[in-house]
Amino acid sequence: MDDVALREIFKSVNAATLQRCRRVCRTWNEEIFRLSRYTRKFTPSSVIMELSKSSFTLSMANSKSQNCQPLVHPQVDPELIQRAIRHVLPPQILNVLLSYDVDELAFDRMMDGINMSWCLEEVEELEVSSRSTDLKLSRIINHLSRFPQLDTFSLTHFCEENISCAEIFKHLPKLRNLRIFGLNGNDGSGVSSGLIFDDAAVEQLLENQKECRRIQRIELFNTDINVSMAVMTKVLRELARLPMHQDIINKPLISEVNTYRLQPS
Repeated sequence: MDDVALREIFKSVNAATLQRCRRVCRTWNEEIFRLSRYTRKFTPSSVIMELSKSSFTLSMANSKSQNCQPLVHPQVDPELIQRAIRHVLPPQILNVLLSYDVDELAFDRMMDGINMSWCLEEVEELEVSSRSTDLKLSRIINHLSRFPQLDTFSLTHFCEENISCAEIFKHLPKLRNLRIFGLNGNDGSGVSSGLIFDDAAVEQLLENQKECRRIQRIELFNTDINVSMAVMTKVLRELARLPMHQDIINKPLISEVNTYRLQPS
């Protein structure tokens, strides 16, 4: 399965279908099981926001997600979105699904409708899946400052800009897990995406650690990596000297806890 096939899957199925596929993926081959990591959508304590250019859908995921009717707005209006989430408790996990026709105006309207305090209180894991080529990745990254408590950030995207992953780390100083998958096709030139994991990203990552080490895992798929050996060696040595942050020991990631609970006995 290549990037083109994966792109077609994302374009043709919705989040609920992806979740049903994930439940039976253990019977599939190893490659499908690996790709299912990008389809984690319905987990307890999570909210799903689906956006197209002309509509907004809000749904809450829990153990009875299949029986919950999503709230659909036929237009993208900040005031309507504020009303929609007014009586929704801030989730621990937020999934944002952006359709192929989403532009910057529609995305900004959706984000304007999300109350800042709603983001600040509880959201610890954020997953953004963007299939739009009209929405600049830098516009998505600029809104990450709304979620300073994030432990985990997952991003599936198209990117035609030259952006360093350092911009992500600047907005998310408490990040523990980062997962990035670029949907850009690789034509064999070695250039897979405009998003680059470079020296600036590694140095910003080290700066975020302060006196304790928070970062646990970085997964980069179809993403350019351009880190010098000298910088990487220096940063790894510094990270190895830092003690683990207490959150890593005392506060497991929400998705890991939920996955454990859902394991068959």
